[in-house]
Amino acid sequence: MMGIAAVFVGGAYLMAGGGLGLWFYLLVGLWSLFAWARSPAMQASIIAVDPKRAMLSAALGISGFYGGVGIGAAVGGPLLDNLGAAALPLAGFVFVAGAWIFAARHERVIDLSVSSSASSL
Repeated sequence: MMGIAAVFVGGAYLMAGGGLGLWFYLLVGLWSLFAWARSPAMQASIIAVDPKRAMLSAALGISGFYGGVGIGAAVGGPLLDNLGAAALPLAGFVFVAGAWIFAARHERVIDLSVSSSASSL
């Protein structure tokens, strides 16, 4: 949440005519700190799903993360060039809605597999 606030404050500062001064660099540093601080928590929650396969879970989790970044860049770059910045929020919404629908459809399968493996203990 603080990272998002730092981005908005930094953007407002630049739009108001401010240069790349010390405050801007401090805000970007704060944003970076919070952005990278999420990774260990995400990895821990992924590993907690199946501790026996911790390395595989961590590898797939981080691959999915960087795969998403790559797909976002591959889609966002041409959208920005051809349609402008106004198209980016709509494209982001489409991706988030698609991920939400995908996760909702597969939630029952995950719940069943977790409950069946827990009953075998």
